[in-house]
Amino acid sequence: MPEIPDITHLVDQRCFHTLPVYNPPQPFSMSPPEEIAGDLEALYRERFYKHAADLARRQIIETPVEQLRTGDLGLIRRVFDLWTVRQSALIMMRLASLAKEEAKYLDDLLSARYRIASTGQSVVPWKLKLLAVRVQAGGDSQAGIARYYSLARDARSELSAIRRQLRTEDLNETSRETLEAEARLWSDRLRNLGLYTSTMLVGTKDIKSALELLESMYDDCSNLGSVDPENVPFMGKVAFALGLLYLQIGDTISARQWFKNVEQDEVLRDLGISVCSIADLDWDTAESTLNKIDVSDTASSIPIAVKNNLAVTEIYKGRLNNALKILEELTEAGAITPTLLRNLSILYDLRQDIGKKAKTKLLYALKEQGIKALETYDFL
Repeated sequence: MPEIPDITHLVDQRCFHTLPVYNPPQPFSMSPPEEIAGDLEALYRERFYKHAADLARRQIIETPVEQLRTGDLGLIRRVFDLWTVRQSALIMMRLASLAKEEAKYLDDLLSARYRIASTGQSVVPWKLKLLAVRVQAGGDSQAGIARYYSLARDARSELSAIRRQLRTEDLNETSRETLEAEARLWSDRLRNLGLYTSTMLVGTKDIKSALELLESMYDDCSNLGSVDPENVPFMGKVAFALGLLYLQIGDTISARQWFKNVEQDEVLRDLGISVCSIADLDWDTAESTLNKIDVSDTASSIPIAVKNNLAVTEIYKGRLNNALKILEELTEAGAITPTLLRNLSILYDLRQDIGKKAKTKLLYALKEQGIKALETYDFL
């Protein structure tokens, strides 16, 4: 086995498929502005996913093979980063089956073929490992769970190795601080894998195991009642996930209790509690709770969810115009998530007299805001 992994098989053009052509509606253009046409990060950021995927493919297959064979770790990392962009762009284009076909060439990213022989260190970025679990598993949640468990073993191994180094007495202060930061990073990765695994368990309809996993993670963080302040943010994530899961099975009482445990993030806590009121068809309480939440940061996802749910309460209380106003104000503030646009489109359709014209007006308004492309146009 060579010292540095040989990944030349990943720069073969046969790894990739030709992508379907699509034509976005006016006033949006199929082609990106000239100033970003060759900028991979800008193409992805501005939602020109097909162009980002095509450029990533071109840069991959143009990688100098001989230089790659010399074990240039920087070039190896670059190839994997390009694969990450390619796979992510395909997912954003709703081409998951195509992404899965291409991901077959990646094979098992945890295998020895992708490790440095002398150290056992993986040359594959963690971000790609995580993405590959979802892509390669496809709709098979059981396969995804198995892959997450493999990733967890990998993370534990890395964390154990770092902790062994930290027990070395002759470390200087800089080295110790670096290792401590790496230990925190791997510890966070390991914890987050627990959240991802619970999602996969829900996908297999094994709600009981998902609840048990999340509750055990919460208990581990609480450390028999003595909570480390560093654990509080993650405990909030777990509590929120538990609240959502109990909501999914219709237990709003347990859901409320878990949402109340989201102590550090008041916005997230109140959002969860308001959703419980919506599930109980208690529209007045839901509206009151949502209106108390600070949504000044309209660019983030949580305030968007708050406004979306507020629009839902307005609809069920028979105030369609109010719901439309709430969602339109969000788009004017730059919030253009697929869910928001889909909900707004549905409300326009309910107003048959303005539906088609309103959608066209919305597209032109978004374009005038400087938005160059949308993630999807299937709401039209």
